[in-house]
Amino acid sequence: MANWHCNECENVNAVNDTECAACGAKRSRKFSPQTAEDVHPERVAKSSAGKSPDDPPVERAGAGRSRMPIAIGLIAVAVAIIAAAVVLRGVQGSNRPVVAVPSTTTTTTGHPQKSPSSTASTTQSSPAPSARILAANGSAPVSSGGPTSLVTPFGQADVPAAVGSQVTLTCALFGQGLTVNGGSSKLWIATSQGWFNSLVLSPSLALSSLPACTGSVTSPQPGTSPPTIASGPYPVVTDSSALAVTDAPNTSANQVASLTNGDLVTLICSQVAQFVQAPNVIANEGSNNQWDKIQSPVGWVPDSWVDSQSNGSVAPPC
Repeated sequence: MANWHCNECENVNAVNDTECAACGAKRSRKFSPQTAEDVHPERVAKSSAGKSPDDPPVERAGAGRSRMPIAIGLIAVAVAIIAAAVVLRGVQGSNRPVVAVPSTTTTTTGHPQKSPSSTASTTQSSPAPSARILAANGSAPVSSGGPTSLVTPFGQADVPAAVGSQVTLTCALFGQGLTVNGGSSKLWIATSQGWFNSLVLSPSLALSSLPACTGSVTSPQPGTSPPTIASGPYPVVTDSSALAVTDAPNTSANQVASLTNGDLVTLICSQVAQFVQAPNVIANEGSNNQWDKIQSPVGWVPDSWVDSQSNGSVAPPC
């Protein structure tokens, strides 16, 4: 427990004493055991004089200064956090991918450098294959209107060709067999100057890799696979009327499509059925009782109207 100081003689007295042991003064004043000091009524009155009840309490000296280090510390922490955030944002920004805009740039040597887009635009497609025309048994060959040396089937006359001239190759078909320059071949090539047997064109390596023709002999287009003897394609030969494609191998079956002279068809298989006479344009040669099932349009046509240059169907039996 705390002692109390006598305000008269400043003597320290026990807390339970009611008068000063030195001077006998009565302890008639208010006492605060927490501070071990008397709260003298006169001193309190003097310190409170001139103040209104609304005035704020007077803080003890040094109380405000004790809070300043805390505030400064908090400000320092806030500044450090803001600085760290700025640095982190800069690091993240440097890791972002840079999108290159195609453009013409200049190196340190001053030479322009082409962008990828301009380089790609200079790429050219492969040129179409070509061949040189050879003499046929010592004479200038002629170009035909189709894969045959006959003039009339496809309505185009033969045209003489200049030996040594270059022609662009389009596609190939099997047709009439010819013996030329000591060899024999049924392969015919559609070129920029008409149709030629493969034996009058050089080099032969380019001919073996050509795709089969599609469309018609008058307007051939390259297909996706090479021609074959068993499936063709082969041109149909007609008179003035169109050739009916039927859903069964006979002329009384339902018609599903029609073909005109020179249209190319791919054979699937063949079947013995109704006899049909060959068209007059080829002097009825090749008349027979076989029918060919074709790939497109799907259906049946009489083999005697398919110019496979044979006396019967070349397709396998169905």
